Amino acid sequence: MQALTYKSTDRLIDAKNTYLKLYNGTKAGDRNSKRGLYAFELGNVAYALKNKKRSEQFLKESISLDVNPNESHFILGKLAFEGNRWEESRHHFQKAVDSFQLKPTAHWYLAQVATKQNQISDAITSFVEAKESALSQLGQDTLVTASTQQLARQVLKNSETELRSYDQSSWMTQVGITSSYDSNVLYIPNATDAAQDSNLDSFKQSLNWQVQYASSPVRYFQYVGNYQGSINYNFNQETKGGQFFTHDLSHFITRGFLKTWSYGLKVAGSGIFQYQTDAYRPFSLTGTIGPFANWKLGRRGQLGAEAFFSPTKNYLDDSLPTNIHRSGWEQTVRVYWASKSNERLWSPSVFLSGVLMRPEGTEFRGRKLSLDGVNSMFLNRKVFLSQSVGLSGAWFSERELSSRSDTGLTGAVSAGYQWTDALALTAQVDYLRNLSSDPSFRYDRVGVNVSGNYRF
Repeated sequence: MQALTYKSTDRLIDAKNTYLKLYNGTKAGDRNSKRGLYAFELGNVAYALKNKKRSEQFLKESISLDVNPNESHFILGKLAFEGNRWEESRHHFQKAVDSFQLKPTAHWYLAQVATKQNQISDAITSFVEAKESALSQLGQDTLVTASTQQLARQVLKNSETELRSYDQSSWMTQVGITSSYDSNVLYIPNATDAAQDSNLDSFKQSLNWQVQYASSPVRYFQYVGNYQGSINYNFNQETKGGQFFTHDLSHFITRGFLKTWSYGLKVAGSGIFQYQTDAYRPFSLTGTIGPFANWKLGRRGQLGAEAFFSPTKNYLDDSLPTNIHRSGWEQTVRVYWASKSNERLWSPSVFLSGVLMRPEGTEFRGRKLSLDGVNSMFLNRKVFLSQSVGLSGAWFSERELSSRSDTGLTGAVSAGYQWTDALALTAQVDYLRNLSSDPSFRYDRVGVNVSGNYRF
């Protein structure tokens, strides 16, 4: 009690001496005594006396004895921050955010650490977390002290100031043109779907466009609406059926887009026209709806998951045998890990996807599992390279004559050059090999394309 009185009246030397006597009267490592509490108080007093080495010593012992670990990590984070030891500081503040009382201030310090390391994305995330946790504290004034509320108001004010420049909506418009070669033109728009070999190649010319609106990313909810379309022309007249005119409209509503943990809902639709005989005619109409979530792991990357239900109407079904009708639905579940940093040589991502395919026709009814890996290389501010590989397996067990299984192997290499802030040039070579138990679905496909995209 005497030590607390000394501490509350700023008689820090007397408080230190009193706590030290009590501390020395306990046994090292004894969790049943008050040694951990005395170590914590000595760490606080040593910090106030600017004895950083002793403060670290006592606070680490307090943590080892599981006494006030969050508070100890918070002070250790401040000590590391003052010593410009950014990674050590980040580690301690990430532990301190588990405390409701310390959460706003700990996130504020994490934002400062990220800023010092020039990790702007992480800094914005921490400012958003600081703002929302401060608001949460101020909304529960009966659970926090007056001094904690005052600190929360200061954190809220400072966070809002830092985030003000990001608190705005935006529009983006982009157009692009692509020249390409396809060694095996398929008569379905998605090259990864089950398709029969055409044995026909063609040079292609494509035009694509995109319009996107995004509301403020720092608000409680963010809305992103996106429309994109494309059309291609095949120079080989025998492959006209491989020309498609596509339209995709998607809507994303995300809770906490910049927060450590974010989640939301996707609602989308895709309409595809195919060149048939002499004109483009309806090919398919697909809807998509489902949840998604993302967990930012700091410098360790980010984890994500999504589950989308997609009903499809295929307009060619009426002219085809019942067993090959493609109208129906699919359920896709995907989990992924992706690097957050743009490293010079190694920024990997890994995707694991499962698809349950339920069309009306039994020919294409089945399931599919795929694993894809991508590495991006940001050589400098203007040049990037990427490499990707993929392995997939598909099983169609309800066919009328015999079941079918496919194994897909994919690989691609691409390069890009950011000519100006608005103009980007890219080139890509990709390869797909489908190994099927049915010879008519067995094929190889090589694609080469060069494109330019201009953003307004």
